[in-house]
Amino acid sequence: MFGRRARKSSTIAPGSASPEADRRDREAIAALYDRFAPRVHAYALQRLHDPDLADDITSTVFARALAAMPSFDRRHDTADEGWLLAIARNAIIDHVRAHRRLTILDAEMYRRHLHATSPDPAGAPVAPDERERLLDALGKLTSTQQRIVLLRVQGWNGVEIAELLDMSHGAVRAAQHRAYARLRDVLANDTVFATDLTPEPDHA
Repeated sequence: MFGRRARKSSTIAPGSASPEADRRDREAIAALYDRFAPRVHAYALQRLHDPDLADDITSTVFARALAAMPSFDRRHDTADEGWLLAIARNAIIDHVRAHRRLTILDAEMYRRHLHATSPDPAGAPVAPDERERLLDALGKLTSTQQRIVLLRVQGWNGVEIAELLDMSHGAVRAAQHRAYARLRDVLANDTVFATDLTPEPDHA
C-alpha cells in the first residue's frame, strides 16, 4: 500500500537548521501524511490509472514536502491540502514528461495500451464500449486535440494539461472546444454518447 512506501521515503533529510527543527518538521509531515495521504493517492490514481505508480507519486510527494517544510508557512488545513496537491501535480507532470507515458500519445497507441492492460471497467471514467467509439472518433482530430481529449477522459483538468503540453490555458480551452465539437459531429448518430462529450468546466 502507498502508506508503507510513503513513510519509507520520508527518511530523506529535509535540511533543517537544527535537530529540533528537523524533529518538528518530521512530526509535521507525519501528521500531514496521516491526514492527506489518501487524498494525494486518489489524485495521482485518477490521473495515472496505475496503483503502483500512484504509490510512487505519493511517496515522492511527502519526500518533497519534507524537504520543503522549513520554507512552507503552514496556516490551515486548506493550505496544507493545496500545497500537497500542487506538489503531486508537479510530480505527476515530471513523471509523464520523463517517461512519455501513454497519456500524451495518440489514440491508436492508447487503444493498444488499454487492450494490453485490460483495465477494470468499473474503475474507468468511460465505459469500454464508449471508449472504443471515442478512440475511433479521435482519429479524426489533430494530435494535440487527441492528447487533450485523452487527458480529459483520464481526469486531468485544463490547467494541468496546459502545463504538461507547454500550452497556455486559453489555447487548451480553445483546442478542447474544437475537438469536442468535431467529436460531436463524428458521433452525431450516437445521441447519448455525443451528449456525454460536453466539456467539464476547468478547475485550477
